[in-house]
Amino acid sequence: MRVALAQLTTGPSPSDNARQVCQLISEASGKGAQLVAFPEATSQAFGTGRLDHNAECIEDFLAPIRQAAQEHSIAVVVGGFTPADNQEGRNRVHNTLFVVLPDGTEHRYNKRHCYDAFGFKESDNVKSGEANLTFTYEGVCWGVATCYDIRFPQQFKQLARAGAQAIIVSASWQSGPGKVRQWNTLGSARAMDSTCVVFAVDQADPETQGITREGPCGVGNSGVFLADGTPSESLGAEPGLLIHDLDVEGVDAVRKTLPVLADD
Repeated sequence: MRVALAQLTTGPSPSDNARQVCQLISEASGKGAQLVAFPEATSQAFGTGRLDHNAECIEDFLAPIRQAAQEHSIAVVVGGFTPADNQEGRNRVHNTLFVVLPDGTEHRYNKRHCYDAFGFKESDNVKSGEANLTFTYEGVCWGVATCYDIRFPQQFKQLARAGAQAIIVSASWQSGPGKVRQWNTLGSARAMDSTCVVFAVDQADPETQGITREGPCGVGNSGVFLADGTPSESLGAEPGLLIHDLDVEGVDAVRKTLPVLADD
């Protein structure tokens, strides 16, 4: 199964961001991809405006993406925001991953672990989700996770025990000293923990396009980590499209050799 990771920089306009997504859906489909994954905060980049306003208009963002998924017969995983609750007068949102399948089926995952670290407090504006998500597409069982989730190995083990053979991690990773190294190390570690192939897709580094922002805006370096933790293809800091052919039989072989899930 051919998978694409779409590393891009999104901005404040959901409609402009949706146009970028649809262009990349077309490009990924043209390269034979059956699934394309986009980063966290694709509907609106962090640091570009109120997320609760974005959440109220999320259906307008999703509508052209649904149409593109059906037109190109490709599954799409894309990050955005949905309304959650009101806490101390502040409208909080869920940091949501949307799984849009070409037959019209949809799944949603709300990020479980809020990024309250490195001086940022996501929980001020985002409510944590409570449940994992797996789904089956083209004979493969997929799990999903969002950004800071990658620091929690138990979630990846839970996804694997629920049947996941591959896990998509969508992120808008905060830059800083050692952060690219951490991103790559964590991707490899979570692949080994779960004996799943990990597809880690990040926002491109906005500074590569002359854009300066505060907060978690992406460092690029989207990549694929095989089920034994081996790094496979990866991108640099700039926008790009990564293509990988998923080998499910390779996952089965690793699990026979390294039965960490059964032994834990």
